[in-house]
Amino acid sequence: MGGEEISFRPEFRRATLGLIAFCLLLLMMSIVSADQDWDDVDLKEVDRWKDPSGNGVDLRMDISHDMDRLLLVGYGGPNEIRVVDRDAETIATLVPPGSDPTVKGARWSQSGTWIVAWGRAEGNDTDFVTAWNGTTYEPADNLFENDTTPLVEITSAVFMAGDDILFIGGRDVNGTSKVLLVETSTMNVHKDYLWENDATITYLATDGLSLLCIDETGVITSIGGTDWTEIVRFEEGSSHEPSSHAISRPGRNPWAIGYHDGSVYFWQGYPIVFSGDTDLGTGPVQGIAWMFNDIGGYYMVALPGGGHGSRLSVLFNEYDTATAYPVSDTIDTGSAVTMLMMDSHAPGNIWAAFADGSLGYYNATTILDLPPEVTIDVPKYQQMYTGKVRFEGRFYDDRDIILSVKVRIDEGDWQDANLVGNVWWYEVDTDLLEVGFHVVNVEAFDGRHTTQFKEFFNTPQEYDGGEGEWPPGIPQIPLLIIAVVVVVYLLWRRSRRTDVEDDQDVPPSP
Repeated sequence: MGGEEISFRPEFRRATLGLIAFCLLLLMMSIVSADQDWDDVDLKEVDRWKDPSGNGVDLRMDISHDMDRLLLVGYGGPNEIRVVDRDAETIATLVPPGSDPTVKGARWSQSGTWIVAWGRAEGNDTDFVTAWNGTTYEPADNLFENDTTPLVEITSAVFMAGDDILFIGGRDVNGTSKVLLVETSTMNVHKDYLWENDATITYLATDGLSLLCIDETGVITSIGGTDWTEIVRFEEGSSHEPSSHAISRPGRNPWAIGYHDGSVYFWQGYPIVFSGDTDLGTGPVQGIAWMFNDIGGYYMVALPGGGHGSRLSVLFNEYDTATAYPVSDTIDTGSAVTMLMMDSHAPGNIWAAFADGSLGYYNATTILDLPPEVTIDVPKYQQMYTGKVRFEGRFYDDRDIILSVKVRIDEGDWQDANLVGNVWWYEVDTDLLEVGFHVVNVEAFDGRHTTQFKEFFNTPQEYDGGEGEWPPGIPQIPLLIIAVVVVVYLLWRRSRRTDVEDDQDVPPSP
């Protein structure tokens, strides 16, 4: 046998592999899973601007394609249209047509080439639609000839297809609710969509491929296709009345609609799919906006607060359970929010418009919120104790907030520990415990996460070897691993001895 390679029988190899797999399984079962990391959000107001005139009211806003300019309605007065930079410095003030006009809305075009606004001048029976150059801010002629529009009342408008198409929603001279597709090169109405149940169109938006129409009943209708003939209705939110500007703009992100009853419905795009809803418990939802481009669960929401203000907070939505929970502190704004909009140029930042005409800018920073750590210094592992003993240990938290530390002996009740600095302690009269092995559990709570730790000790009596549970002081897994190794070694010895005997039975070569 000297110098020869030893080969193992197939039966031995199978047995060895099985034992090794069993050994690995035991090791995996003995590993305690690590504490889970938790995301939290630090929300703060970065800046707040207000026109010195103090005449601002019910601010509405839109942001340019390059994210460098904001279009504001109501900043310097009820119907003033103004373009400002990211520091709220005025770039241009736009004057709508007619005498003492009421501006209902204004939007940037997709490419930023145009600014469009709609409303009604005093004494007129028809709403106007007007436009300005998006770079020079020079006024253009009324978009329609003879200063007339196909719709008497306009409720929303949005550009699509590289600004070649303008969709307008509203009611015609007969009071019929419609959406019009207008070719901007000729200003001709290419398509005329009658609205189901004659519901008023409240908001028009686009996810980049389709027109999304939200009506007063909460129904979302998608219009798309090569010739804008593919129409799909989504009625998941049809039992709710949508808030006027509580809409997170569709795009790459999931998008959401807030309703008057405090519910929020979530959607995914490409294709449009309903992905869940959440009831925030109070309404109306005054504003909603996603916080981060590629993290779909975080969003800022504005709900009614004390007095005339709002409560701003960041929530995280779990689509699989259709639940939302706060991950930031609440900020009271003092004035009611009229709409929120994500700053895609700087994810984690939100523009906020207010009823007093002011413009706010908020930052949400994700921070790591780890569960607390807690240790046990006394009792020591497997050590014997008699009489009154001060059990103690230490606790830590990454945010330095520990609300409570509790102690439990065996299956007894949880008791509050004494806290001094970052040390906890609790006195135990071990003479009152039954003789034998015991376990002390300690639990730390930081207001959000709970962490437990345990240690084994005993009172004077050795383990009698009787029936029952394995003594907690004896390490089970290492002993089992040693046993497996011994069995593998014995099987190998047996296989080797068998190989030697087989070699001896082979007759010598002639």
